[in-house]
This record gives sequence, C-alpha cells and structure tokens, in this order.
Amino acid sequence: MSSGEAPHISLEEVSRHFSVGPHRVASVEQVTFEIQKGSMAAIMGPSGCGKTTLLNLLGALDRPSGGRVLVDSINVGTLSGREEVRYRRKQVGFVFQSFNLIPTLSGLENVVLPMELNGIPGRQRRSRAQELLLKVGIPAERFGHRPLRLSGGEQQRVAIARALANEAPLILADEPTGNLDSEAASQVVELLASLTGEGGRTVMVVTHNQSVADTCHIVLRMEDGHLVSTTTN
Repeated sequence: MSSGEAPHISLEEVSRHFSVGPHRVASVEQVTFEIQKGSMAAIMGPSGCGKTTLLNLLGALDRPSGGRVLVDSINVGTLSGREEVRYRRKQVGFVFQSFNLIPTLSGLENVVLPMELNGIPGRQRRSRAQELLLKVGIPAERFGHRPLRLSGGEQQRVAIARALANEAPLILADEPTGNLDSEAASQVVELLASLTGEGGRTVMVVTHNQSVADTCHIVLRMEDGHLVSTTTN
C-alpha cells in the first residue's frame, strides 16, 4: 500500500442521477476518493445514501452520470459489450448479503460455474474450486451440499470462494454479514480481511456494522449521496 503506487481505485467527482417522473434524484453526488491496492475499505451510512450504488459503479453494473470511475486505470464507466463482460468476469468478484448462490447447484458447482464461463478447462476448474472451498473453511464432505443444506455462514463462505474463482483483484461485498449471526459474521470478516494480504487484493465492503468497519483500513461515510468523511484505522 505504498503511497508511491497508482491507486487501485480512483473516483473523480462521480455522480449517479436517476429520473423519477419529472424529478432528478441524486443517488451519488460528486464523490471523489482513492483506494490503494491491497486495502480493505468500508462504505457506511444510512439506508438509501448511495452505498450500493457506489459498489455497482465499481463493478460495472451501473454507469455514472458524471465523473470517472477508474479501477487499475480502466475507465469503468465507458466499458460496453465484451469489454464490460470481461471486466466483470476477470477484474471483480461480487459477494452479496443474500449469498446469491444457485440453489440447484452444489457448493462446489457454484464455485466452478464462473470458471466455466471463463473457459477454464474442466479438471483445472474443479481442482481450483476444491482448493478455494477448503481455503475458506468448507470441509470436503460439504462440497456436494446444495445451498439450503448449508448454514448461512457456510453459504457466505461458498460465495466468497466463488468471488475468488477467477482470481479477481477487486472484491465487492454488499452487506456480507447482514444475514449472519455474530460468530459467523466475525469469521466472514476475518476471511475478507485476509484476502488483502493475498496478491494485494482490494476489498470494498458496504456495511452498517461498526465492528466490520473497525477491521478495515479505510472507512468512507456517506450521507444523502455525498461522501462526508474518510478515516483510516
């Protein structure tokens, strides 16, 4: 996290506006910040303040109305077509509060799927999926279980393994502990924090939980679409 390095993430006066009837609503307004590679950053603030919109902009799930969203010097807001798909598949891993696992697939198959979409050979992707599941704390005898047979904490671990499947350098986690009990939440946060030391991954976490924010290097606080403070731990 050397200050001499180019930032992994750079937002330059980024806004996202939506039209609601005749009115223009600002979900994000003139937000500027930088995050160095290998950092874990929390985005905090009340519901509706623009936290998830920021993640969607970073993940190329949405486009800014103004300003620039740069990830590894890629201008994410200008991507389209194959470039946009490639960016989401190779550069970003998503972790959601509701896990978003495919219920008809086993834990192992959920982790294999993104590698299959990326054209990784069958034997290689299965071996990597097994390695990742063990790494996040899923024992081998649970690999074949479908999501409904896994606990909430186990489902979130599988979701993190899936996010790592294509070796994405940026992990975006939207309230990843929101549906977990305190023990499982603590384990998931520790797991996410450990990723920053592996190949310099950057982790961005939307959270309402102060204890989650306390584990992060940087805390960004949002109010009414504006970034109102940036603090370091």
